[in-house]
Amino acid sequence: MEQAIAILFPLLSGALVIYGFNRLDNSAYQVKGVVGPYFAALALLFGLFASLTAGDVWQRVSKANAQITSEANAMRTILRITQAMEKSDLHVNELLHGYIERESSIEKTIKNTGKVDIQSTPEIEGLFKIAVNPANFTNAVVQSEFIKALVQLRSARFERLEANKAHLAVYKLVILALFGVLTQIAIALCHPANYRALLCSVMLFSIAFSCAMGFITMFENNEIFSSLLNLNQFNDLN
Repeated sequence: MEQAIAILFPLLSGALVIYGFNRLDNSAYQVKGVVGPYFAALALLFGLFASLTAGDVWQRVSKANAQITSEANAMRTILRITQAMEKSDLHVNELLHGYIERESSIEKTIKNTGKVDIQSTPEIEGLFKIAVNPANFTNAVVQSEFIKALVQLRSARFERLEANKAHLAVYKLVILALFGVLTQIAIALCHPANYRALLCSVMLFSIAFSCAMGFITMFENNEIFSSLLNLNQFNDLN
């Protein structure tokens, strides 16, 4: 819903600007003598703020993706160790699958509420109980590798959730939308009494404006952790 509004808003505001200036040109309040370059500063300001906002989102997504890769590698290591020991009675597979499902659910909660809970999960606690019992492993080296992978998993999860705290603030989208509308008005002011040029220029910018808002909200709302459920390496956890 948020992404749809972000995409449609620039197009709607552009249409309203075109309609409003067309009415002005057909009235006694025609706009004349406006020089285009004076309004280029608004477009520059819009582009600068849009690039900074997109950069913030991209940086957060990149950091979260890096931590998810670390989590996936840790889970693969734990899975391989368990399979090599042939100890299905430890229920490590079930714990890992439960971990993935719980983290996907937490990601949806963060998206809907913006609240981040970094407390440990029952699945990680269960894996640590397995890890600290020497009887569950063939030797101390295997146990050490299991614990190392588990610590990596917990650390990467913490870093990912910390990155998720940096969700794009709504006020940034509002400011971006405001700059976009002001730029639409500035473009319209540069084409007095020329409806065709006004229509083409405002709508061209509005489409670019809409794409920028759409891409920013798309990356912001991307549920990256849920992609782990589709990894072939974890298909046997079902």
